[in-house]
Amino acid sequence: LFLNPSQHDGYWAGQQLFALGVEYTLRDGRYWTVPAAKWQRILSHNPRLAYYADRWDCDNSADLVRALASLAFGLNTIGTVLNTQHAWNVVLAEDGLRWFEPQTNQWVTDLTGIYSLQGARIEI
Repeated sequence: LFLNPSQHDGYWAGQQLFALGVEYTLRDGRYWTVPAAKWQRILSHNPRLAYYADRWDCDNSADLVRALASLAFGLNTIGTVLNTQHAWNVVLAEDGLRWFEPQTNQWVTDLTGIYSLQGARIEI
């Protein structure tokens, strides 16, 4: 998988998240990303792990995906989204934001219900 990632500063990352109107934390000064089509190929390799309530659940899965993307592909533009019900991932792709459910390896398109951004916070 040839990535050729583009590099952006923290201001770029902040602009992507600010528009959502949620609390967010940027953990790096520079960010590397690729188009959504490449993110789809990268995340198709995400391991499906067993669920253990409170020990290995949604927040652990979302954090693992973040770590693997950075370790295996050098990309740090995937964050963890947490609300009062659930945790999943946001991807700052070159061509816009995408949402990923790490427990099912599915892309999220409807930000309602457990994927609501109301009261959510993002760490990236």
